Amino acid sequence: MRYITIGKEEMPYSRFALGSTYFGTEIDESTVYAMIDRFIELGGTTIDTARVYGQDGPGKRSASEEVIGAYLSSTGVREHMAIVTKGSHPDGN
Repeated sequence: MRYITIGKEEMPYSRFALGSTYFGTEIDESTVYAMIDRFIELGGTTIDTARVYGQDGPGKRSASEEVIGAYLSSTGVREHMAIVTKGSHPDGN
């Protein structure tokens, strides 16, 4: 795995990010956990998500962010991971 650093941060960001568009929807929680476990085993530290990934309508919570948060809380690896998200997804109201 190759890494980059951003600014003065010490944490290395893996250049390859694990995408999470279907986490918590088409990909169930146990499979997501196994995927993240394997990604970490391979040296991955960067997970890509967005507020709209797995969102069941405007103003609803992101299933992707929920399952990633649950994984990070249950495994204690949060301090070693970079969660990359996006903004500017208006709800249309």
